[in-house]
Amino acid sequence: MKRVSIIASVGLCLSGCVQGGTDGARSDYINTRVGSLSERRDAFKSVTVVNARPVGMTALGEISTDRCHRYFTEAAPSEGAIISDLKFNAYGQGADAIRIVSITTEPGLASNCWHILRAKAEIYSR
Repeated sequence: MKRVSIIASVGLCLSGCVQGGTDGARSDYINTRVGSLSERRDAFKSVTVVNARPVGMTALGEISTDRCHRYFTEAAPSEGAIISDLKFNAYGQGADAIRIVSITTEPGLASNCWHILRAKAEIYSR
């Protein structure tokens, strides 16, 4: 009986280690859950990436996004894909430019990912 309770306890502990995962985009796939293809195309063409705070533009705040590398058979998310996500998010908030603050790779096992690529950016409008 003691052995059964120990095995059951270990099983319960291990089953709670990993949650369902991030609901965001995976790998370099287009996130089809948000926006149409034409909206994503407009966002990519109209929002520019700048290296410094643009003169004459108004700061709108900061945005962030992440991408999960869930399956080892998929390519890891690229910086290009996550910058595209930032542009789309900024476009939705009326921004004309973004300045990348950080792009980091973090462990993602607690989110059911091998790792998570996270990005933050400041957004600006004319």
